[in-house]
Order: sequence, then C-alpha cells, then structure tokens
Amino acid sequence: LSSGLAYKMNYGPVGAADVDIEVDYNNLDSSQGQYIIARYIDSDNFSMLRVTDNGTTKVQLYKVVSGVKTLLATTANAPGSNDTVKLEVRGAAWKVYFDSGGGYGAAQISVTESDLAVKGDSVLGFSDIWNYFPSERANSAIKINSVKVTEF
Repeated sequence: LSSGLAYKMNYGPVGAADVDIEVDYNNLDSSQGQYIIARYIDSDNFSMLRVTDNGTTKVQLYKVVSGVKTLLATTANAPGSNDTVKLEVRGAAWKVYFDSGGGYGAAQISVTESDLAVKGDSVLGFSDIWNYFPSERANSAIKINSVKVTEF
C-alpha cells in the first residue's frame, strides 16, 4: 500500500460501531507510525492506533474529537516487526492485542472511552491523520501481509 493514501476496509457509507481490525504486519517500520483507524466519522472525529516496533513509542491509542487529539493509552510492550496487531472495539471498551504466531495473549491495552461510541469507517493510514503527526507524512508506507475486519 502506498503512503499518504486512504484504504477503507468497509463497503458501506457508514461502517459498524463494534469491530475487530486485525493487521498482519510485514516488516513493521520502526521509525514511522502505521495507523489503524476505527470509528472514522470525518477528519476531526475518529480513533487511531499508532503502531511502531521501535521500543520507545510502542503502540498508542488516540482519540480525535472536534479536532483535538488525546492520548488514551500506551502499551508497556512493543509488537515484533512481523506481529499481527488486533484492535477490538465493543461499545465503550477498546482493547489491543499482539500475536507473534502463538495466538493472542492478554490485552496490551484495555480502556473505556465513550466519546466515539458511534458507527464509523475502518481505515488503514490515510492523509487526514497527517495533521496530527506531520513529521511522519513523508515516509509512512503501510507494510502488511493481510487485513481482517469483522463488524458486529
């Protein structure tokens, strides 16, 4: 997938409020964030999971509401460069899991957040987020093997 482009993972104008998004990464970039977006309403209202494997920033869950970015949680661990990362959203419950090949273990992030408890699109890395991470705009191609989206 190319940098700076939107890749919507649903077929309707409005996706589901509850969703599992699983991204099987291929050589996850350690310097640039890769993004999993859920409940995307517009460029000022969505949630995003920023994924890196550099061991410093790790994985961060953000919400953007009315154009204001807020960090909700950061993992204690970083995924491996070829791990599968799963974002699970059910109502106000948000969970993040890693799978290095042996199945998903305990949730790496588990938070309750109700500001974005609405239906919205699911997206992988798209141009609207560069307003929130401008330093990553130039070099943030998405490197994945597969994406699986389950809507509930």
